[in-house]
Amino acid sequence: MGKSKIAPAGPATRVTQVTWQRVKTTQGYRDKMVKVAPRKWVPCHATQPPAQPGSVILDHPDFLLDDEGVQLPCNNDVLPATPSKPQKSQNSYLQQWLLHQQHYLAILLDMEAPPEPRDCILCGVDGIFQCTECAHWLVFCTMCCQAEHKHQPFHRVEQWNGTFFGESSLQLAGLVLHVGHGGKHCPAGGCSNNEVTTEEEDDWEDVDQDGCPPNLQALKNQSCLIVTHTNGIHYCNVQYCRCPGAEDSHIQLMQAGMFPATTKAARTAFTFQVLDDFIWDNVECGTSVMNFYSKLCCITSNAFPHLVPDRYRELLRVARMWQLLKLLKWQGSHMSAEDTSPGELVLFCPACPQPGINIPEDATDYSQ
Repeated sequence: MGKSKIAPAGPATRVTQVTWQRVKTTQGYRDKMVKVAPRKWVPCHATQPPAQPGSVILDHPDFLLDDEGVQLPCNNDVLPATPSKPQKSQNSYLQQWLLHQQHYLAILLDMEAPPEPRDCILCGVDGIFQCTECAHWLVFCTMCCQAEHKHQPFHRVEQWNGTFFGESSLQLAGLVLHVGHGGKHCPAGGCSNNEVTTEEEDDWEDVDQDGCPPNLQALKNQSCLIVTHTNGIHYCNVQYCRCPGAEDSHIQLMQAGMFPATTKAARTAFTFQVLDDFIWDNVECGTSVMNFYSKLCCITSNAFPHLVPDRYRELLRVARMWQLLKLLKWQGSHMSAEDTSPGELVLFCPACPQPGINIPEDATDYSQ
């Protein structure tokens, strides 16, 4: 089959405009000639306007009309000079940022210094606590710091020591985490977790705390709860609800968004956010439980990660419970529903062979 020849076209000749397009076929990618929407040739009777500097003039004697009758440029139409916008590379953005590098560095250094005056943002008295997770790194006094973080008990704060802001915690600021009443104080006079026996209380500490920074020292009482969050490990002074008919302490922790490590005498809990964060890291990044908890220890104290309490085994166990609960939730299970049968929690895969759905219902062996 011979190649088609391109014949010269005049003003009255019907022209079929084509273009080459790369298409995917069963034998791979091939170049194929594709038709373009036809256009109409119209004789040009207008006089040629004077050309402007930086313009391009077409030499064809006629002009084109598209399907909607809009005139396309011809020799009577002057195309304005529109230079194409060059695409910026990553180096271009870096070169633009280098002009502001010193300004960025000055802002970081200014944030390390206390504001002038160093007053509480709410009441105006001397501020000693600075929250590094609140917007603008606000400075609070002790009472305002407790009030503002009543429902945000896992923020990281720093305390003014006379020279600089050092690492501290909301537990050192006197914050008490109330569970059972939506963060409010129990009207029955909530008390600490009295389910912990004396033997458990004496043996619960992880490491020797001699020389340990104050923010890494746990309270030696029954109200101290170790909570693992996305920004590290926290010591919290917890008060449970003791109203008549109140739920057990581990149920109150679950209702507050914290998964207890045990159902009796819970001294460790994991927030729902950190458990979801581990699932995403494990699925998307292949992060193991040990590496994930090691990251949390470094976030808690990059200088003394070995002084952070070791809750690796608890996280390993709780993560399995959390994944099972998530599967039951996605499957629609409830307390009133019957127990799930084996294989019922597996998510349906539309790509897998399903007799009667995407393959015929016959005795054909599709394993090959």
